[in-house]
Amino acid sequence: MPTMIGAVSKDRYDELVAETRELFAQDTNIQFKVGDNALEIEPMRLRGARSSPQARTCTPSARPSRRSPTMTGRLMPP
Repeated sequence: MPTMIGAVSKDRYDELVAETRELFAQDTNIQFKVGDNALEIEPMRLRGARSSPQARTCTPSARPSRRSPTMTGRLMPP
């Protein structure tokens, strides 16, 4: 009788673990690629560097609405 781990055989368990590790590796690579792409579009400025209004590239339509929820879930003041 094959060794069981939970409801699956040891061989199937090893397959599932290997597949899951691959998915995590893909997810990590995707997150880094998204960040790299974002930095290519809008590079980070030097810390403490002042920016002029002309240096701001975010258009008003791309900025969050004053009524959009913040990370805490509360609404921004009007």
